Amino acid sequence: MEMKSSEIKDAILDGDITAITIDTSVFDAAKLGLEFGALKRLAQFKDGSTDFVLSDIVAKELRGHMIKEATETQAAFRKATSALGSAWGHSIQERDLLVNTAFKKQTPEENADDRMQSYFESTGAKYALAGERVNVEKLVQMYFQLTPPFSETKKHEFPDALALLALEAWATERDTKILAVTKDGDWKAYCKTSERLVAIDDLGTALSLFQEEETRYFCQVIGKQIQGLDPEKLVPRINAALKVYEDRIDVSADGDSQFRCEPSMAEASVGEMDLSTLTELEALDRDHDELVAKFSVTVPVDVTAYFSFEKWDGIDGEYMAMGSGSAAQSTEVEAEIVLTIGGKLPDHPEIIDIEVSFSDVRVEFTDLEPDWMSDPDNFGD
Repeated sequence: MEMKSSEIKDAILDGDITAITIDTSVFDAAKLGLEFGALKRLAQFKDGSTDFVLSDIVAKELRGHMIKEATETQAAFRKATSALGSAWGHSIQERDLLVNTAFKKQTPEENADDRMQSYFESTGAKYALAGERVNVEKLVQMYFQLTPPFSETKKHEFPDALALLALEAWATERDTKILAVTKDGDWKAYCKTSERLVAIDDLGTALSLFQEEETRYFCQVIGKQIQGLDPEKLVPRINAALKVYEDRIDVSADGDSQFRCEPSMAEASVGEMDLSTLTELEALDRDHDELVAKFSVTVPVDVTAYFSFEKWDGIDGEYMAMGSGSAAQSTEVEAEIVLTIGGKLPDHPEIIDIEVSFSDVRVEFTDLEPDWMSDPDNFGD
């Protein structure tokens, strides 16, 4: 069913919505950071009146994504450390020590399992098991009638269908409704026709709807105070946090050149933000004398990308290396700031901790060429 934010809030207060779930797209949007930001704040529902319920299908998809990410990161790290032998003279034993320290002597599968177990224990997540709850006859009927999440162009959405049917059955057993946080269009389409699932696309906004009125009031007051604070006190702390977390920006780069070019690496350096782009402060959690809240801000960022170039050799019938080069471009990135606020609330807030997550950055370069082509020392007068 469809509900506005105000209607969702009322349904929570009235006890009609007593559970929250998230799908794989939300984990992906948070770059699988189970230990940070809004994902971490789902721990507030452990042992409370609201359940954090997760489809086992989503859990399996999450594990697959985590293993893939860990495998790719491990391979990239090993490739980078292999260059330390010739470039810095490190022995293979020293390089292996770096690798073992970075990855805790774990396989990607072991790392994913440990992190997921720790996360599910800390959040008290409950499972909606598809194998126990999904009516196969209904699933087949949905497939042939092209009922969401199936459609004419998407007829292979069985994982989504299994997850959604299991969640709906779980809610039906308890005569309740679930707030489903999802960025997936197929999930949203299903929720529109569901009597038990209500879709919302932002986890921070969803968490804010579960906060008590006092907490929401605190957040409004503190938000106004933050915007009115002396920039010399607040802005430097946020800018420092942006720099600490800038290596988590996921940067991708494409280039156009007269040569065949491939990006080898791209990195981002954030600039300083200003409070004029700050969004409204939203409460995520309140624990005793601390409030956790988030806002978003637009931040300038400089992207540097490195490319390798090749040219087709018609005589030898193969590509010939033409050197490497780099290019830089300025753009902007959306940063989500999660604040842990203490002090005497709400009149005298103190920033205890700052966490930052960034949206992805994609840049395109044109007229690229190897560095040697723009170096005058390589050419005569």
